[in-house]
Amino acid sequence: MTEDQILDWIHSTQLFGSVLGLNSVRELLNRLGNPQKKMKIIHVAGTNGKGSVCSMLASVLTEAGYKTGLYTSPYIEQFRERIRIDGEMISSAELAICGERVKIACEQMQKEGLPHPTEFELVTALGFLYYANQNCDFVVLEVGLGGRLDATNVIDAPLLSVITSIDFDHVDRLGNTLEEIAFEKCGIIKSGTTVVTGANQPDEVLKMIKKRCEEESVVLSVAKEPECICATLQGTEFNWDSHRYRVPLLGNYQAQNSAIVLEAIKQLRNLGISVSDTALKTGLDRVTHIARMELIRPNFMIDGGHNLSGIQAMTSFVRQINFKGRIIVVAGMLQDKDYSACALLLRELADVLIATETDSPRKLAAEVFSECSQADFCEPDLLKAVEFALDKAEKDDFVIACGSFTLVGPIRSNFLEK
Repeated sequence: MTEDQILDWIHSTQLFGSVLGLNSVRELLNRLGNPQKKMKIIHVAGTNGKGSVCSMLASVLTEAGYKTGLYTSPYIEQFRERIRIDGEMISSAELAICGERVKIACEQMQKEGLPHPTEFELVTALGFLYYANQNCDFVVLEVGLGGRLDATNVIDAPLLSVITSIDFDHVDRLGNTLEEIAFEKCGIIKSGTTVVTGANQPDEVLKMIKKRCEEESVVLSVAKEPECICATLQGTEFNWDSHRYRVPLLGNYQAQNSAIVLEAIKQLRNLGISVSDTALKTGLDRVTHIARMELIRPNFMIDGGHNLSGIQAMTSFVRQINFKGRIIVVAGMLQDKDYSACALLLRELADVLIATETDSPRKLAAEVFSECSQADFCEPDLLKAVEFALDKAEKDDFVIACGSFTLVGPIRSNFLEK
């Protein structure tokens, strides 16, 4: 089969929905020879920051000379971004080969009357199969949704279970309180692992993490608080444990994410895994994480932050930059997010606010977002809205497009090369 045929098949399985649970993916992986058991895994859950933390960890391990897989979601521009080794996406040929094996296993399950795995389960199985075939030394594995019942949690005890900042999101699936959400995220904590988290967790979240660690008799390591020295459009510099570091990622919160990474590397060293100081600093300095406060022109930033805490982080960072001109914001959101609260923050930030929408089935109509945000302009066509913003921008103005990864993906594809 070709890559396009495999992707058409994978995307056609969306009708099976997103089902939390491990029975189906466990059965699928068993038929594929349990490739997830053939690699060392660092499992990362959290509400915000897990993408950045995964990218940093993978970058450092690659610089240290290890063949490192990175599994993330969602993709921004093309599907193959989700499955990478040492920064390189899975090839079209390998995607087709691994995808066909997964498809055959799924067809066998259907013939036997077993439930068809969901899209995310298929992709997760495909990723495990590829990493095993390529003999990865490590795989940095990002949770899709929650943790306890997420398809990635089919693994045995990982080397590390990393939990980034926890906040409100997906409350319809994970719970209405921070304790309930933290309980689901802490489902990745297993006996035999080491747990790493950040110092900025809310008290009720840290209490839940400690409780889960005690139940599983595992070591919890809380990263020291970093001292952010400066956060500019060139990157973030900070002190941690008497050393100075830099990451090219934007936003004060990247110091917190980096501290989690530094503590994780410290724990890996305690497990006998060699990572030099040079590899550590170089890995951080060379990390890339697209569509998260990413400058695609000197005066044009895209940001895939899609929930309230993500929008808060972005607006807080932008406010501290001393722009000479106006801030022009193009925004569109998903209807299952707290878009009203996000709209207020964006309205306070923007000198000019342009409401638009994505092509996602979960999209919030541009007219609805325009009304609740009191936008200056409403343009449902996403690319036209961005063109309008860029045309309207004067020399010292700064343009931001934000609200969803499904929104910034097409923007990045269409405007980066231009």
